[in-house]
Amino acid sequence: MAMNTIAATVVGLVLISLWSLWPRKHQECASGLRRPPTLPSGVPLLGHLLEFMRDGSEFLTRAACYAGRDVPVKIRLPGFPSFVISGPESVQAMFRNTRDLSTTSRSLTIMQNAFGCPPHLVEQFRPRPLVDGVQDPIEQAIHRGVQTGLMGPQLDVLANRFQAALLENLHTAQVGGTPIGDGWVHLPDLCSFVQEKVAESGIGMFFGPYMISLNPGIVQDFWRWDGYVRLMFMGMPHWLIPEAYRLRERMVQNIRRWQKHASDNFQGPEPDGDEWEPFYGSKLVRHRQALHRERGITDETARAAENLALMWSVNANAVPAAMWYLIEVLRDADLEAETLSRVSAAALGKAENSTTTLDVPKLCSDPLLQSMYAETLRLRFAALIVREAAHGSFSFQGWSIEKNETLLVSSQTEAMNKEVWNEGNGTAAQELDRFWASRFLVDPADPQSGPLRNPRGPNKAGAGSGAPYFSMDGLAASWIPYGGGKHLCPGRHFAKRWVILTAAVFLTVFEIKLDSKDHVESDATQFGFGTMPVKGRVPCQLRRRRSP
Repeated sequence: MAMNTIAATVVGLVLISLWSLWPRKHQECASGLRRPPTLPSGVPLLGHLLEFMRDGSEFLTRAACYAGRDVPVKIRLPGFPSFVISGPESVQAMFRNTRDLSTTSRSLTIMQNAFGCPPHLVEQFRPRPLVDGVQDPIEQAIHRGVQTGLMGPQLDVLANRFQAALLENLHTAQVGGTPIGDGWVHLPDLCSFVQEKVAESGIGMFFGPYMISLNPGIVQDFWRWDGYVRLMFMGMPHWLIPEAYRLRERMVQNIRRWQKHASDNFQGPEPDGDEWEPFYGSKLVRHRQALHRERGITDETARAAENLALMWSVNANAVPAAMWYLIEVLRDADLEAETLSRVSAAALGKAENSTTTLDVPKLCSDPLLQSMYAETLRLRFAALIVREAAHGSFSFQGWSIEKNETLLVSSQTEAMNKEVWNEGNGTAAQELDRFWASRFLVDPADPQSGPLRNPRGPNKAGAGSGAPYFSMDGLAASWIPYGGGKHLCPGRHFAKRWVILTAAVFLTVFEIKLDSKDHVESDATQFGFGTMPVKGRVPCQLRRRRSP
């Protein structure tokens, strides 16, 4: 009798779970709004987790198309039930809805899980609420500091310092303990070589030289830890990934060591003074330290966690994107020749170590080089942009969203939407899953050029006149590696320069021959967390480029 009762209970629970996961037509709410449908799943309790883990890109695209791209669809991931949003109109509506949607709570969780902020201090990073409709002055200063620190005059200072540091690092670069000279040498993996040299240059540029000199292994520690960040973002416990937490603690201690040295030795300038000084590095970093102290964030571990978050945000996406940019150039001899020609046109002269310096604004305004940058991010960037209904239920495009429910947009799903993107004309088809260097170029003489499948506006007018130009018109909700709305990433301008400049400097300093130009794949295990790195190694031959 008891066994029959247990069996019936188990069967009942399974049926209830299956019923809760079964797709249903939208339901009417008391407010008269409709509730979005749910994507079907036959796995109780786990929901769609296995499908997401197997191929997140394919799963989210299927979810987006399940009831039509304009209809939010509920997916069930343990601890993370969300409504998938897709299509330009719906994505744009989400970006505009700043009053009802927030990113805060999940950001705080990530500060604790991934970056090591002590749990009892993580609330210090929550934005202060508005008082009588006015934002806390400190919040305004923090936001303004990020905006100005990566734009305007400071953008040029950072870009030029990055270029100088990268040129110096490449000038002294070695393979197997041997300096790289005029003869060809074999490099087992171009990717690890690029990421080490670029991250070393970038960390020194942002945080000053002492971050690395005090912590000689910090670049290697950073990339080993970065390989676990996806799992830490998801809240994987310590006992399952002890190495990840060990590396995270080492990174926090590295940064604490730098913080103490900077605090003990810094004599000025004031936070809003010089653009760069050696102890704190960039004005952006120095300004953030002062603002956090003013905000009351004085615990050294909490401050180190925030600095680690900044270090990760400026390296983890831009460096692999630069790697992809370089690989695509090297895989196509004609494109490499054209790229070198345009890079040469931006040359300023020789630096002290006889390497060529580049005019960064001129380089980064070249139409083709910009198109290659935009295409690299379209193809290789895959993030989940999440907004939470933190303030109460609300209407989204006529659908009812309840408090604490989330809206989710897959940047890659939108970047692969055939209804939006141009795939070339009949004689030169350019599938969306392949790199097309000219996808973002509009040729006034070609009505089928440009990134949009169905161009809007007069951007094709004046046939036969003018040169091709770079265009992002009409893509605010389809090309979204930096998000959108008021949460648009303030570092986007610097990231663009970083990616283009990195590839240009490597091509200027070295001749590089890939061992194989066959199709190179993205590491899909990193889907959902930004730029997907190259899968496996990319062996090559390289030598110093000979002066013409």
